[in-house]
Parts: sequence; structure tokens; C-alpha cells
Amino acid sequence: MSVKEMLEKGNSHFEASLSMVGFLKEQALKEAVKYYEEVLKIDAQHTEAKRKLEKCRAELLAPALPFKKNNFKRYGAVTAVIGFILIGFYYWNWYTTGKEDMKWVKATFYSTIRYEDTARVYKEMFFRMNKYANTWLMDDTTNYALGLYYEEGRGGAIANIDKAIDFYEKVDDSYPDANYRIGCIFFKGLGNKMPDSEKAKKYFELAANNGVVIANNFLGLIYLEGNHKDFKLAKKYFETASSKNEKWGHYNLGYIYEHGYGVTASPSQAAYYYELAAKQGIPDARTALARVRPTSSPSYSSYNKPKNSAQKQPFAALDGWNAINSLLRKR
Repeated sequence: MSVKEMLEKGNSHFEASLSMVGFLKEQALKEAVKYYEEVLKIDAQHTEAKRKLEKCRAELLAPALPFKKNNFKRYGAVTAVIGFILIGFYYWNWYTTGKEDMKWVKATFYSTIRYEDTARVYKEMFFRMNKYANTWLMDDTTNYALGLYYEEGRGGAIANIDKAIDFYEKVDDSYPDANYRIGCIFFKGLGNKMPDSEKAKKYFELAANNGVVIANNFLGLIYLEGNHKDFKLAKKYFETASSKNEKWGHYNLGYIYEHGYGVTASPSQAAYYYELAAKQGIPDARTALARVRPTSSPSYSSYNKPKNSAQKQPFAALDGWNAINSLLRKR
């Protein structure tokens, strides 16, 4: 590189330093010094190189100038604008990504998942829902689904009944399955909850009033076997369930007619409802049907009197929780 070219390079860095501050100014001056020193190695008497070198060294030794207030305002405003742009971009990206995630979750929740894909899909669904939990991107469907995942420990979620209830309660009453699930939690005493028929009744009533047929059957069980027995109310709820072809409603109506709970015992009526339940696949109903319809007594004459407590068979729908587990399955 010739002396002229080195001098031009030095001048270029020196002039650039005049519009800079801080670290950038220092770097530009050091570059200029480097070129001026190279010129003086070739021509030790080069006047311009000497003069500019002295200026550069003086600038490098000078204390840093205080940051002017007007500069602070100017750069602060620029920083604020850039910050708002970045926040806006982040929010837009979060919103569009989240909207697509929730759209996929809802479509998948209502679809049939192949058995071999279940673990992978459940894990992905939980990851996406949990990512946006407690944000306004969640709606009734996704809050209900996330509650279900926490209740059952599905998709990698650690089972947590309190979290399940929290998400179920975010769901509007117009989505009654959530109230039904909370009722089941308190009815059976799942997780860290003790059985509480009063709380269960509250949620089952909300669910029943919004169209969950099986909730009527649970209300009947509460009045049949709970702390505040009311056989007439139990019968009313079983009849509501039975009228909508709910199999456990059929079964429990058969039970109260067999044993005379709030009604005159009637083996023929019991047999009618047991038969409806048996046709819908309840094994206990077939056993009960054989009990009230013995082949040797087609007239049912031996079943006309109400049974005393010593004669009553154990209530299958509450015995050992086997039947209750059937009731707790998803509708």
C-alpha cells in the first residue's frame, strides 16, 4: 500500500471518529493511528501524518465527555420505539402461534386418535395447552381438556386434582361436562378430596340442569344412600335418567322397586327396569333380573311385600366402586 493510500485510510477513520462516541470512537481513532504510524515509518517528516497522529492521540487521552441530556432524550426515544416494535412482534408471534396451537388441540380433542399414536398425541396436546394455560387464548373446550389431563395424569401431566378443579371451574356452565367431572371428584373422593355429597350434589345439579343425563343418576344415588336420604327425590332423579334411556337410571329404578324404597315393592316393575338395563349391557342387571323373576314363580307372588333391611341385597351401584368406576367414564 502506498503512502497516499495509507494516509487516505487514516484520514477516513479519523473523520469517522468525529461523529462517534464511546467504544466506536476509540476503535476508529486507533485504526487511524495505525495508518499514520505506517506513513511515518516510510516518511518520518510527513507533516500531515504527524499532525493527524497528534490529534488522534490527544483524542484518545482526553476524558470521555458526559452524555448530554438531549442525547439521552433522543436515544431514549429511539430505544423506546425499538422496544415497542419488538414487544409488538413478540405478541403477534405469540398470538398467531397460540391460536394455531389451540385450533389443533380442539380438532384433535374431538377426533378419534389411533391407539398406537395415543401417547405421542396426548403428550403434544398437554404441552400446547399447558403452554397457554391461564391466558385468554384458552376457551371452554381447552380449559375442560386441560382439567381432564390433570385429573387423569394424561399426556405427561402429573395428576393434580386441585389443578383439575381449577381448570374445570374456568369453564362456563353452558359446557356442563366440567361440572359433572367436579361432581364425580367430590362424590368419590378422588385425589386429596374426601367424599362430600353436598359439594357433589351442587355440581351434579348444575350438570343435570344443562343436559348431562347421567348426572341425574348420581343425584339419585346421593338421595338414596347419602346423609340426607329422600327416597322420593331419588326416584325422581332415577326416573329422569331412565326417561332419557340412561342405563344406570333403569338399573336403579329396578333396585328401588325391588326393595321398596319410597314405593310399594313391585317385582314386576323391578323386572321391567332391570331388563332395560340388562339390554344395555349391565351385568348386575342380569343377576338382579334372575332374582326378581324366578322361573318357579312367574306370578311374582312371593315378592309383593316390601323387604326388611336384613333381606336387602347390597346396592350393586355402590358396592366396591366397580359400578361407580363405570359411571365415571367419559360420556
